[in-house]
Amino acid sequence: MKITIFCVGSRGDVQPYIALGSGLRSAGHQVTIGTHSNFREMAETAGLQFSPVEGNPREILQTEEGRKWIEADSNPFSFFAGLIRLSLSLFDLLARDAWEACKNAEAIIYSPLGLCCHSIAEKLKIPACMAPLQPLSATTFFASPMFPPVSLGKFYNVSTHKAAGQLIWQPFRKAFNRWRRDTLNLPPYPLWGPLTTMRKKNEPILNGFQSFHVRRIGGVDVTLRVTGF
Repeated sequence: MKITIFCVGSRGDVQPYIALGSGLRSAGHQVTIGTHSNFREMAETAGLQFSPVEGNPREILQTEEGRKWIEADSNPFSFFAGLIRLSLSLFDLLARDAWEACKNAEAIIYSPLGLCCHSIAEKLKIPACMAPLQPLSATTFFASPMFPPVSLGKFYNVSTHKAAGQLIWQPFRKAFNRWRRDTLNLPPYPLWGPLTTMRKKNEPILNGFQSFHVRRIGGVDVTLRVTGF
């Protein structure tokens, strides 16, 4: 099978997917990884085909905007707001490069920042799977890291995850739906975003971390799986 793995970010965001790609290649699949050019050598050494993604994270972090984002690390809201601003500025380039990486694929695995691959898979009518490296999905067992980690019960925990998802999704909604309409000729996502669509279709989310790091995840979405590293 021709599989594209699409991921963006720093080395910590990319290297685990290269390891996954190496494993899939050993299992007999043809694997292309779409990521930044500074990881080309690492990917090709692992025997993977490479498709470049514009936007070097190191260069971005050296800009004034990037430095402000890193300095906001202790404030979750400021940190995510900075991430959204930087990602919005690169959205059109990211969507273009994602299409180039995925257009010949038979299946797609993507990191959360590569969410445009969900639309590409829909256009190509092929399976796709989001594979986070951190717990991002709604759960009854703990609150979103964007909110205070107080013990207010299951309703509070689920509500914080849903609110965090909307704080991230809504700034992207117009750009996403414009791209879906103008480039992919697809209908817009619903108001609450693609995760709603994914849940309705029972699309799996594979979490790439060990269960002992997050002993309890799920409780809301039966499609979640904690696969380990």
